[in-house]
Amino acid sequence: MNALSWLAKVFAFVLWPHGAGWAVLLWALGLAADFWPVRAAQGGVGAGIRERWRQVLWLNLGAWILGLAAWRACDYAAMRWKDGLPGLAGMAAFLLHGAGLPVSSFEGDLFLTTMAGPLRFSVSADNLWLWLPATGLAVGAAGLFLRAGTLKAAWSRVGWLALLLAAVAVVQFVLWVSLFLALCDYVGYETEELPISPLVGPLAHAALYLPLMLAARPLLGRILRPSPAVAPVKVRQPRWRLAVALPAMAVLWLVAFWEPQGTPKQGRLVISTFHTEWSPTSRPYDRNWYGADSGYNYAVLKRWFGLFKEVREVKTRLTRADLEGASVLMIYLPNVPLGEEERNLVLEFVRNGGGLLVIGDHTNVFGSTSHLNPICEPFGFFFRDDVLFDLDADFFQLIDLPRRSTPFTHGMTFFKFRGPASIQPTSLFTRTVLTVGHAKSLRAIYSVNNFYPPPHDDPKMKTGLFAVSVASRFGSGRVLAFADSTIFSNFEIFYPGKYEYLLNALNWLNHRDSPLGAMVRRCALLAALGLLVYLLAASSSPRRWLATVAGALVTAWVAGWVVRLAEDWRAGYPEPVAPGRVLFFATPADEPAYGLRTFTTDAPYEQRFDVFVQWVLRTGAFSAFLLMDEDARTDLYDHLRRAEGIEPAMAFIVRRPEDLDTLRQLAGRRGREVNRWLVMFSRQIQADAAVPVLKETGLLSSEAEARARAAWTAGQAVIDTGQRRLVVVSAAERFSDQAMGFTEKVVPTPAQRALFDRAFALVDTVFGLESGAGSGAVPQPATSAVVAPAPSRPNLGNVTP
Repeated sequence: MNALSWLAKVFAFVLWPHGAGWAVLLWALGLAADFWPVRAAQGGVGAGIRERWRQVLWLNLGAWILGLAAWRACDYAAMRWKDGLPGLAGMAAFLLHGAGLPVSSFEGDLFLTTMAGPLRFSVSADNLWLWLPATGLAVGAAGLFLRAGTLKAAWSRVGWLALLLAAVAVVQFVLWVSLFLALCDYVGYETEELPISPLVGPLAHAALYLPLMLAARPLLGRILRPSPAVAPVKVRQPRWRLAVALPAMAVLWLVAFWEPQGTPKQGRLVISTFHTEWSPTSRPYDRNWYGADSGYNYAVLKRWFGLFKEVREVKTRLTRADLEGASVLMIYLPNVPLGEEERNLVLEFVRNGGGLLVIGDHTNVFGSTSHLNPICEPFGFFFRDDVLFDLDADFFQLIDLPRRSTPFTHGMTFFKFRGPASIQPTSLFTRTVLTVGHAKSLRAIYSVNNFYPPPHDDPKMKTGLFAVSVASRFGSGRVLAFADSTIFSNFEIFYPGKYEYLLNALNWLNHRDSPLGAMVRRCALLAALGLLVYLLAASSSPRRWLATVAGALVTAWVAGWVVRLAEDWRAGYPEPVAPGRVLFFATPADEPAYGLRTFTTDAPYEQRFDVFVQWVLRTGAFSAFLLMDEDARTDLYDHLRRAEGIEPAMAFIVRRPEDLDTLRQLAGRRGREVNRWLVMFSRQIQADAAVPVLKETGLLSSEAEARARAAWTAGQAVIDTGQRRLVVVSAAERFSDQAMGFTEKVVPTPAQRALFDRAFALVDTVFGLESGAGSGAVPQPATSAVVAPAPSRPNLGNVTP
């Protein structure tokens, strides 16, 4: 491997996430650069074509395996450790000070005096962008170990390469800071946002690394040049050793990585509400309660859990009696700290097989982070007192989930957040469930009422990949944490991914682990690492070292792939234990009127129906979305329509003429699966266009055509055919956000209240509850509660978590 080949391979890794074609082209250039200079391993004599291709094959395979492993290791390390690196911070401060800048370093941070005041820069893995030097070291090591004569020579060259890349990383950081200061001089220091955002990200850092790497090419060439011929040491190394050891290592990795399904438990879900005065669950979300407080609570979450498990709300401090017969405990957003006795009780509950769900939120709001972390730290993680913003869109974070499921993402296509905190794992055995990338983290500002900082770019912000949900096992029990409490409130819970995550959480936490399982898995991990060390110690050939390390990485990857396949195969939802009604609103994910994949939408309010969709929850039914995209997951819909006691219904809103084709597609695929349909047509869709489509799809018979056409004069029509009920609504704009009050926080006027009653009556009609329009009560699943005098509610003012 020469310097040109090395550069091409390293930057191929950089470009792969942004353009696979360019990455393949760069790797091909590296491959061409590898072939021509190849020489025989002994004495520099030219090898034959076959020997050249064999060396090139092994060189590129080893470089790809080691480079990919280094890249993934950097992903994990940067997600977990966001603090600066003290040694490299000192080197960067020395260089900047030599350039005449007033700079000092403390621990892993630099402090620089500027016209904007003192600025802090974190010399972190993200700001150094250690992916490139770490991957470069791995790729270079593959070439050096393949062609070195002795282990000593190989390690010597690898050491020099590591020193050179560390120096390049520090110089790159110095250039990064200098470029930022130059941008500040250009745009001025008076702006609220300092121009750090254009310098954040892989491509910006790669653009700074490239000229430095080219300048260091002579040194790289000397380091990567093949070692001089050395007489090989004759050591007997049985060829069968690696062939036998690698399958054994694969089995050990499989045992170490295995995620046991566990034993299902009997028992109730206990929701502790004594410690939180935000998002209460005691008052039902019904037809009589309006305003901001009615949306910012967990009444629907409690009712959703109650469909699948007995729920008990505890409004006193936790006692041992409260947890008797409980299988899962939920603690969320506490503004009152748990006492030491309560924390010990929770620890004992989990150790003995209980499941614990903890939900936090951004910026230590109401002290929630400070109160949750003493509970969470024994389980291998803690909440940071920050809030995450997208680097480009600030308040918008959305992640697309892979098709292959984990126990936590089954049935989820994408997931949208509303400003979560981040979670830092503190144990190698803590599993990352959900991560947010391309994000910036800003810490709490305690001088404002909800501790929320403005989303302004600043050098002190941390960037990159952050965990927002993690899971761990402790004793025989399990713990799951989530860092964005807002999205489970009544005004957000019905959007895609929220119901699914909660059901997955309940299902995973409702299983007990064997006390012996964790010990067996950790022993298998130690055995696999011990076997790897033995194989390396028994080998004196650099090539054998390279083959051993590459083989260990491949077997570990295969074992992890098998574990993920097994998790995907056995993933599922719990069965309902109570009757329920669910109205699914079918839509493509990119429908602008709903804005499911965006933070805001430019669709006019008369074409938006978010309030109407949310108001379905007030009737005692659940509203949900059914995504119609080809690659969308519909597992929740498929599960509920087959479940005993659940009555599903389908809703579709035809806003534009082209939506009629979408209705054809929906009814053709789902027409025979559900017996209750709500089809709403906007004013621009007349009966002559709508009724033929309803007949074509089989939703409407010829005999009922006249009744369907009557909807355009009466406003709506109900057509019952056998077991099927079709409700047709014209002038759907009557129930749009513009008519319903624009926002879920609306306190209705008498005219709006009459409109709400008509909307409730419409939903009742779909489910055949003709007399339910005026009822204010919401049917609740069987629950129980332990109630004590409520503590005085603090004056929270106009606070939004």
